[in-house]
Amino acid sequence: LEKLLDCKVKFIHADSDIAKLEPEVLGIRVTKLDPLPPKEGVPEGVVPDGPPVLGAIPARARRGSVYLEKSECSSFVFETPFTISGKAHARSTAEQYRRRTICVVAEKFPWREKCQPIIEEEHLDMTPIEAAAETIRKKVHDLTQKAFPIQGQAKLKTLYQVLSGSVNTQVHGGVIEVAESFFSPKAIGRYSVEHINQLVSVMILFMDIAKRALGVARKVLEEKLAAQEANDHHHKGRKGSNPGRSDSTENEVDAKDLKFQEVLEGSYDGLEKKMAVYFAAVRHRLSEPSVESKVKSVPPTSLAS
Repeated sequence: LEKLLDCKVKFIHADSDIAKLEPEVLGIRVTKLDPLPPKEGVPEGVVPDGPPVLGAIPARARRGSVYLEKSECSSFVFETPFTISGKAHARSTAEQYRRRTICVVAEKFPWREKCQPIIEEEHLDMTPIEAAAETIRKKVHDLTQKAFPIQGQAKLKTLYQVLSGSVNTQVHGGVIEVAESFFSPKAIGRYSVEHINQLVSVMILFMDIAKRALGVARKVLEEKLAAQEANDHHHKGRKGSNPGRSDSTENEVDAKDLKFQEVLEGSYDGLEKKMAVYFAAVRHRLSEPSVESKVKSVPPTSLAS
């Protein structure tokens, strides 16, 4: 490409500051887009847009196969983090804004051409509390897909990866950090009752899905351990050879997996206790007669325009 254009070419990160790019350098930024399926009829108990309800399953997770989810789509979305100070990332969740960009192409994919020009763009700036709620929704979506796949049994290894990044109380941007940022006595007065209620709703849904996902992981683990124990017992005496086992260890489990399951369950128990305290504090705060008139949500100057 450099020979063709007779200049220096550099691939730049999505969060990089273009203004700092050298004038003689051609910067190429590759942005990953996610398909945005058109709105459709949603089964009962599913809330695709807005605050989820307890026990609801995200519509995208119920849509069907991966192919169906990513086909017949002409709208795509990507998100860009930003802050009021101009930096991409903030030190605190309470200061992290996010800009969602929806791109529309002329023809639905799959199409005979791999690339199409964008014919329409839509931008939506999310305040920190809205961005936090969206982050939790994505965690709910990921947990639902991994724990309740459309076809086959949940894959324990991938489910553990998602659970580890969800129920661990030390995870950056996790539910505990979100609760501390928006539900503390000093912070809650900065946001509208509507935004607080939406965030509480999606976090309750997250706790419900995480608990169910842990139950699925426990069930899959115990079934695999029992099957392996029975298989090993059947082939006992054939040292160094077990025709019942494949060379791949992807589906094998052992005592370490059982220990990890117990660690995750312990993390969830601790998370549940902490969240119960935050939820109780929020209910008490919002039940005060003066809250409805005092609590407001004021967007920053850059968003108000």
